[in-house]
Amino acid sequence: MDPNPDAAAEAERRQLAAEQRMWDIRARREQLTAERSAEAWRLAAEQRAEAERLEAEQRAEAERLEAERRAEAETLEAERRERWLSRPAPPPPAQQYGVSHEGAEHLVAAWMRHLGVLDAEVTRFSRDGGADVVSDAYVAQVKNYAGSVSVTDVRALFGVATADSKKPLLFTSGAVTADGLTFADRVGVALVRYDAEKGTIQGLNALGGMVVDVGIAEAFGD
Repeated sequence: MDPNPDAAAEAERRQLAAEQRMWDIRARREQLTAERSAEAWRLAAEQRAEAERLEAEQRAEAERLEAERRAEAETLEAERRERWLSRPAPPPPAQQYGVSHEGAEHLVAAWMRHLGVLDAEVTRFSRDGGADVVSDAYVAQVKNYAGSVSVTDVRALFGVATADSKKPLLFTSGAVTADGLTFADRVGVALVRYDAEKGTIQGLNALGGMVVDVGIAEAFGD
């Protein structure tokens, strides 16, 4: 027999109580771990939802801005087209087989009339000093070749225009050298490229672009 049954019972009770506390602590830890895991999943889900919401808003905003940009571009193109078609003289037709130099001068004169200079005419002088098409207010030189117009040619045209108190335009079927572009921008020479076969023109510098878009007088502020 146990000499002290009460002490043994107390020891067993304490042992059971200690084990119960350990189980309670373990259960509490597992509960906290589960709660933390659930909270982490909840926060992650909220973050994903927020990221998706922001992405959707950004995508919608980008689509809205793109739609506005397209609408504005279409409006500007429609306005440009309306201005183009409402000019006092029609654009010259495309020349399927290209043009000679003399033909290019007449083509440029027709383009200038379409761009608002109704008195533009091919010069009748053989020694025109670089002036191929003239009007009361403007003078144009025509370069009908595929090469690049040099700064020397641009300077010569500017000199003629200055001497005659007229605004200078240079029309070419080719390109313009970098020095020529720089000089033209500095002194205000409009550079325009024409394509006789396609029946199109395009600006080669900012002033030339304005000439094509809004007309010669408007581009030069006249």
